[in-house]
Amino acid sequence: MPHSYIAFDPAATVNGETLQAVHRVLHIPQDARRLLKQYGLPSQPVRGQWYPLQGWLNLLGELETGYGEQTVYAVGLQIAECSVWPDTIGTLEQALYALDEACQANVDSSPMGYYRTQALAPRTMRVVCYTPTPTNFECGLITGVARKFKPVGSIRVRVEPEETPTDSPALLKWFRVSWT
Repeated sequence: MPHSYIAFDPAATVNGETLQAVHRVLHIPQDARRLLKQYGLPSQPVRGQWYPLQGWLNLLGELETGYGEQTVYAVGLQIAECSVWPDTIGTLEQALYALDEACQANVDSSPMGYYRTQALAPRTMRVVCYTPTPTNFECGLITGVARKFKPVGSIRVRVEPEETPTDSPALLKWFRVSWT
């Protein structure tokens, strides 16, 4: 039985660009098509079209249960490449601060959750997100963003889940992003 990830808004939609990540991760095309169709999504999502977010969340739960957390992480990694990003982003810091805006460009929902970013030190930031998606998906997404916008001259970027305060809502996730 897949984990349950529930959209905050039952009428919420996600764009086809996001759904295309499944085809990039599952190297057997018929598996990707079957899973998309199983959750009421088109087997070949179209860029610029909108589809039920709950179907996407159900599919992520199935991937987590049936294929493992690393597959969900890999889907998150691909989202950074598939998703619509604001044209004004040029640095990693800007990309991390724009996560909330990017989410709004790829998911149509009210309420939809949020991403909040804060600088902790030079080359170290924290991303806090409140979303209905798996933690491994978010870690992959933030890692993909960090890789996509890695500063010139940086050797590596690192994204690490942090322990959330005990009184935090269940869907709140914290991540530390650093680069050298």
